[in-house]
Amino acid sequence: MHALTKYHDYASVLVRAALAAVLVYFGQDAVRNSELHMNIWLAEWTLSLPLIGTPQFIFVLGIMQLLLALMLVLGVYLRYASLAVAALLVGIVVNLILLYDHAAVFRNLVLIAASLMLATQQSYRFALKN
Repeated sequence: MHALTKYHDYASVLVRAALAAVLVYFGQDAVRNSELHMNIWLAEWTLSLPLIGTPQFIFVLGIMQLLLALMLVLGVYLRYASLAVAALLVGIVVNLILLYDHAAVFRNLVLIAASLMLATQQSYRFALKN
């Protein structure tokens, strides 16, 4: 047994907490400032799309981020929550590529990898419901 193996469960909780913190930070801001987020973070061509180019869409995304963060922190349906976070982040990456914000793309790729790592775990310690 490797010396660090015993810390695996704690590392997993730390990844969950870090992902949740990112989701809470951006989610609460999207809920409070939907119009601003729409104008800053959406690629220009998406603003003309019927559903996506609205402040309500950003508001709903913010609510989703907050709910996913809560699921990660509480450890409720972690596999599904982690996959949903990865899917949400893939959408954000596509949008960021269109905005030519490559630094943010690479940061989000790391978050996607962390989400997929959580989704592929065999067991979840410190979780309410697997």
